[in-house]
Amino acid sequence: MRKKSVLALLFAGGLLSSKHPALSADYRSTEGHKDNGVVQSVAEDSQLPPELRAYFLLQLVEGLIDRRSSIGEKKFEYKVQVSQSWWLSKKQTALRDFLQRVARSEQLEQKNPSSNPIPAATKKFAQSMITKALAELDSSSDDFCKLNFYFIASNQFKIFGDQSGYLKYKKIVDDAIHSCEADNSTANDNTILAAAAILDAMAYAIIPVNIPDRFDLKNSEKVDFTEQEYSESRKLKQRSNAILDHLKSDNHNRRKAHRDLALWYLVLQKDQESEAEKKVLFDLVGIHDDRLLFPTSGGCGHVVWWVVDVKEQVGYDCGMG
Repeated sequence: MRKKSVLALLFAGGLLSSKHPALSADYRSTEGHKDNGVVQSVAEDSQLPPELRAYFLLQLVEGLIDRRSSIGEKKFEYKVQVSQSWWLSKKQTALRDFLQRVARSEQLEQKNPSSNPIPAATKKFAQSMITKALAELDSSSDDFCKLNFYFIASNQFKIFGDQSGYLKYKKIVDDAIHSCEADNSTANDNTILAAAAILDAMAYAIIPVNIPDRFDLKNSEKVDFTEQEYSESRKLKQRSNAILDHLKSDNHNRRKAHRDLALWYLVLQKDQESEAEKKVLFDLVGIHDDRLLFPTSGGCGHVVWWVVDVKEQVGYDCGMG
């Protein structure tokens, strides 16, 4: 399929993401934040798994950064109640989005640091929430969540000026990534997935282009980047994919990473690199067809990956959950 045809599919499906999460210019000027009981109620809610408690606590910290901290207690508790089942089905996507936002925010803070110091009360409150979130992970056996949260916490510590916390958890993350990159790596699949996701989020922080599963974008923007940014972002994505190549050839995450990278190259108008990456994907799947880049409808809103055409609808009972 020619480049124009693939691009037509991209834009028609809403593939390009133009969201650039940014820090608010005056978030440091707030007078501080009081714990209105939300943090304590989340930390002590035994109905929530520790990973979800950590997620909400770190989300509150993010709110202090991007001025979404004016969340009411009732609204927050309602969100907790409706999110328990959501967490089971959306954990990987939710953490990917969270990683990308945090990595991008930290990148923007580095480029354009505020001239105003962070109020002591805000810093103290944020650091206490990060510490509580990390304490929740002591009882977790979910390596995927833990490594993701360690990366998020390290970046948040850095933004709020806690150099000790930043360096401690950065080292944990770096060591895990390096262990996954070793030729004789014995890392489990969850650690591999987390390490790859972190590297991909770091790449997104440099060039914030996302390649989602399903598409809905009606308008797109031209992607601006320097060759240095492209080189740095590409290296991170290649490291991410190399880690995923430790997984089996039929692993969905491994295949999709190569598919996403092929389309990422295409969006950035790197045609030769896109063709080479598509070949890697096609060899993994055993089908050489550009239609493989897009999921096929399986009926009832479901999609089927890694097939060119679904001859018969998968046996879903629409409306039956």
